[in-house]
Amino acid sequence: MTTKKSFTKLIICLLLILALFPIGYATTLYAADDDKEKIEFSIEDLINQNGEGSENSQELTSGLGLNLNFESNSKDGWTIPNFAGTEIVQAGVGDFTSEDGIFTYGGESITGVSIGTDGTEGNKFGLVFYLNDKGIAGIESPELTIPAHAYYVLTFNVKVAELGNSGTNYGINAKLVNQATGDVIAMNAIKTESEDYVTYAFLIQGNEFSETKVKLQLLFGNAVETDGVTTKSEQIGYAAVDTIRLFSVTYEQFINLTEDDNAKQVSYLTQNSNYVFIDNGYFNITENQNWNIDNYTTLSDLRPLNWAQSQAGGETDWGIINTNKTIFETIIKNLGLSATNPKNADGSSIENSNNNVLMLTNLNGHQTITSSEIVLTKNKYYEIQFKFNTQATKDQTNPLSFYIVDSNDRTIYSKENVFSYVEYSENSNEWATFHAFIKIDGTDKKVNFIIEFGTEENPTTGVVFIDDVRLITKSSASAVFVNNEENKYLLKAEEGQTEAEYLPTGAITFDDLLNLDQTSETNRNLVAFTYDVPEETPTDDPEEDKDDDETPAADPSIAWYIVPSILLAVALIAGIVLYYVKKIKIKKPRKKSKNQYDRNKTLNKQVEKREREQKALEKQNLDAQLEQVRSEIKSLEEKYESSKKAKTNMKDLKAYLAKRQKLQNKEATLLEQIEKLSK
Repeated sequence: MTTKKSFTKLIICLLLILALFPIGYATTLYAADDDKEKIEFSIEDLINQNGEGSENSQELTSGLGLNLNFESNSKDGWTIPNFAGTEIVQAGVGDFTSEDGIFTYGGESITGVSIGTDGTEGNKFGLVFYLNDKGIAGIESPELTIPAHAYYVLTFNVKVAELGNSGTNYGINAKLVNQATGDVIAMNAIKTESEDYVTYAFLIQGNEFSETKVKLQLLFGNAVETDGVTTKSEQIGYAAVDTIRLFSVTYEQFINLTEDDNAKQVSYLTQNSNYVFIDNGYFNITENQNWNIDNYTTLSDLRPLNWAQSQAGGETDWGIINTNKTIFETIIKNLGLSATNPKNADGSSIENSNNNVLMLTNLNGHQTITSSEIVLTKNKYYEIQFKFNTQATKDQTNPLSFYIVDSNDRTIYSKENVFSYVEYSENSNEWATFHAFIKIDGTDKKVNFIIEFGTEENPTTGVVFIDDVRLITKSSASAVFVNNEENKYLLKAEEGQTEAEYLPTGAITFDDLLNLDQTSETNRNLVAFTYDVPEETPTDDPEEDKDDDETPAADPSIAWYIVPSILLAVALIAGIVLYYVKKIKIKKPRKKSKNQYDRNKTLNKQVEKREREQKALEKQNLDAQLEQVRSEIKSLEEKYESSKKAKTNMKDLKAYLAKRQKLQNKEATLLEQIEKLSK
């Protein structure tokens, strides 16, 4: 009886703790979330940062030469928009400082309408939309030019003073019209009456290739024309628009402004700028680093979005450049660079076409370019493909290397010193396409694609170009590649054969590609491999292993919220166990006979078997890598021995020795790893 009473008291106490203790911490938990700082950048912030006398102003309004503030008391340059079969009353210009609200409207002087200024210093005149009867009032701006790659913000202040037609209640409708295509992007109708002016903005992303001409259209009421038929939404009342301004902003500011409820995003990109799974694989979308797009001084002013660069020594630059003949020559001259136009990989003319490519430049330097994360789904086949142009001069051959690195920073595949040309000739200017075919095992993978130009041991001076990095999902292994050129890719010769077999023209299977002769120069731009490396492989550095196993510190507010529940559960279990231990007499186990089944031994054998299989799998992968490295060493030596020019050129000798040493180091590392697995 005493035991039961003690147990009951223990339960009651713990329930009281649970009821009272966590609630205070639960409040703290949610309060902590509410108190987190949020990165915000509003239209108001943009305007305030670019006020009178501000340094490095981003405002472009005064340089446009357009009548956007109406302080001349005129509508010069503005016109009445046209809609089929619909009369549009033109907006007027009002003196908002007049006590009588005097303004000119349709040739008449209107009085008795009070609007007031928007508070901008020195501001007096603005646009007025005034309708005594049902109708539509409107006006359209002069042309605005949006440069390629630009991130622009067009702001304007609106005051809806009176809406008499509550049935439609459309207020002010603001639209951006593409002059070349006639496409219209409209802001949500501004239809709430207000005592003060409210600032609105269009967030405009320029085309990836060329400038865009647009006009700002403002309507009181609304009109939409489709196939020559106009749908009208008429209005009664009056409203004002004033202080129209244009700003050039950074990509980060542009993205932050999309969170402002009074902003409308507009994109003039003309095509899909991403390949599936690899963001911005066309290198069309930029992370603009310069407010004045016409005066950028480095390639880095047009960095590609979703790609990252790192450098080690020397001078490097990277960014997007257009192969259009006029644009390319202008930019190269402005930047003071020496480079030959790589032209277009598809053979199209550079005289009248536009194509963006990634350009890397080194001056005795070394840099790497890394893609965003790529997700590879288990039990599927993929192809990573990219185009490259390694321009050569008398002094530099400018090879590239590329790597596929997993989420644990393990290199699952590498290809070093890749050239776009088959044989070197001075001023070589050729595009080539690299294909890497990958079979994924039973686990999803996350990888990054890395391009390296130069190395820390051998920095380079020169330029290379990259384009069209893409990831293609293959539906099956039966036709992962289509060989359109007969006798192009060489297979390994089987034992007893006098000459190598060739891949046939047409559909090629993944297993065929696994038999490629990687020592052949013909196959330099094609590889196939199976990604079956275990997710967790111990490193040789115990400290590194320790870091990988550490669990991030938990939020203390969450911990204190959960702790009481855990304590209660532990106490309940302990109480129940204590109670029943006293009630039940536990029998001493019998001594196990020799023939009795031992489950632990069976489990241990299963574990040992899995470990052996895992080691065998790792060793198989390492053996394959070792074979490839030794083939590369053999091919390198044969190529050097057969080159009379290389033997007489000290620079070529040094390059050969450095590359051979690097391969031999890799060979030694693989042998060491294989030896560890064999123990």
